[in-house]
Amino acid sequence: MLHRLLLAGAFAGLTFAAAQAADVEAPPPESFDWSGFYVGAQVGYGWGDFDIKITTGDLDAEPPFPNGDFDGVLGGAHAGYNFQADQFVFGLEADIEASDMDGSDTWGQEVEDVDVEVLGSLRARAGIALDNLLLYATGGLAGAEIKYTTDIIPGSTSNNNVDYWGYTVGGGVEYAFSESLSVRLEYRYTDLGEETFNPKSIECFPIDCKLHGDVDFHAVRAGISWHFGAL
Repeated sequence: MLHRLLLAGAFAGLTFAAAQAADVEAPPPESFDWSGFYVGAQVGYGWGDFDIKITTGDLDAEPPFPNGDFDGVLGGAHAGYNFQADQFVFGLEADIEASDMDGSDTWGQEVEDVDVEVLGSLRARAGIALDNLLLYATGGLAGAEIKYTTDIIPGSTSNNNVDYWGYTVGGGVEYAFSESLSVRLEYRYTDLGEETFNPKSIECFPIDCKLHGDVDFHAVRAGISWHFGAL
């Protein structure tokens, strides 16, 4: 429920901010400085795939599920700080997002549903400022909470929330309408790697059973930021 409320809030914030941005005059190109602290909101669409494998005991005895796909809407908030030297802009940015990305796969009678619930990242940004237009690359640490709903034995369901850590890289373009308001469009690829967990509340096999989930995805985000200037 929390991640859906955050997602709804992100949509509402972007809609309100976009309406205000239409009334803001662009600054003279020579005067704009990207330096300083900023906060904002973003919303986007993500798509990716996951690979689930079952192992029993010390043996990799069970074949993997087929690769599954997932997609959906995501959105949240971001904050960061920029430093500018001539045309070069460097900074650090963090974000947190709720996600509606989900999907499933089936192997025989076994079913695995994946729901990416919460996302976050801490990234460096570096770019070139063309007056009030910023072209940038970004990359750093990414994390997520992913819910797995597993039905390995028909009628016996297991719910597992698994924390993932990986990396995210991408780039974007940002345009400043004024000294205090900018909009952006960004693409990022995120690889969360593989995590291993024990299914809960099911009798998987007579011996120890583990699931291994490998997750990666792409996302395009549109966002808006409020700038407060250099400290």
